[in-house]
Amino acid sequence: MISRPDGFSSYAQAIARAFICQEDEAAAASLPRASHHWLPDVLHLANTCFKGQKMLIVFSGLPGTGKTTIAQQLVATTSCVYLRIDTIEQALRNSGTLAQGVGRSGYEVANALALSNLRLGKTVIADCVNPVTESRAAWRETASTASVQLLNVEVICSDADEHRRRVESRRGDIPGLTPPTWQSVLAHEYEPWAEARICIDTAMVSAAQAVSLIMECAYR
Repeated sequence: MISRPDGFSSYAQAIARAFICQEDEAAAASLPRASHHWLPDVLHLANTCFKGQKMLIVFSGLPGTGKTTIAQQLVATTSCVYLRIDTIEQALRNSGTLAQGVGRSGYEVANALALSNLRLGKTVIADCVNPVTESRAAWRETASTASVQLLNVEVICSDADEHRRRVESRRGDIPGLTPPTWQSVLAHEYEPWAEARICIDTAMVSAAQAVSLIMECAYR
């Protein structure tokens, strides 16, 4: 079971709630269930990214949803700067200087690197779980400090069986980092979103299709 601050105790309920990408849930109820919903302000942000305006793109989601695959394919398509929290956190562990665990350090390092690259005129793609209000606010502050737009992309997998299969068959690609277990994914803190973002359900689309959807969004 996943614990959620809004009282969504089950995995299915949490995913169903995450799928709605509008603050007005009454209006959202009238939308057809599909692989993605676009909000006007999110659409504008994506449009600026692919038409030359530099920005910060933050991929968020639980382990095993497919966000890293999508983020890396988008990087290959756009040649943006790529920052992966897992890589940064493992490097911090390897350094041996953080005896009590990495805590917020990985996110703080990533935000600092993002800011320095944004100030150099680069578009930055951050790949992270980004589970709580505080981490999301930090990315928003980084974008604001750099005077660029922030585009949030949440990646979910509404098929719990498929999500579990991915997690349990996952092979680590970061030396020294043990991949998460399914139980650790279920127990992972992850607060529901309360702000506009692109939401992609990888139970319905492939990574390549997800990248195409983001690009399609940019030019609609």
